[in-house]
Amino acid sequence: MTKHVYGRIGLALSGGGFRATLFHLGVVRFLFEVDLLKPVKLVSAVSGGSILAAHLILNWEKYTGSMKDFDAAAREILDFVQADIRGKSTSPLDARLFDFGAALSDPREMEVVTCKSVATPVREPIPCARR
Repeated sequence: MTKHVYGRIGLALSGGGFRATLFHLGVVRFLFEVDLLKPVKLVSAVSGGSILAAHLILNWEKYTGSMKDFDAAAREILDFVQADIRGKSTSPLDARLFDFGAALSDPREMEVVTCKSVATPVREPIPCARR
């Protein structure tokens, strides 16, 4: 396999509910396995992709650490998407995901762009916030 050198990589995670969350977990796993996760410096996500994006940023050291650490972080997401969360927000993961904005004040060199999620087609630009 050819070794490539990348400075900054952007990761865009689309919506699609928990199916998107799990699909993107597979993408992140692939990036980890080919040593391309650490160069990620920009994460953009909407809807189901935002679930994994939040967990990825909050657990960056686990996702970019050892295989055992990655698997532990991935297990949290797998448990989360299998739980019946309708009307509930009591687990530590739920609280950390909903407090995502406050946690982004962490001074790492990660740029996060969040966009308003829309369910219908729009003709105007979607407002985004850059942190």
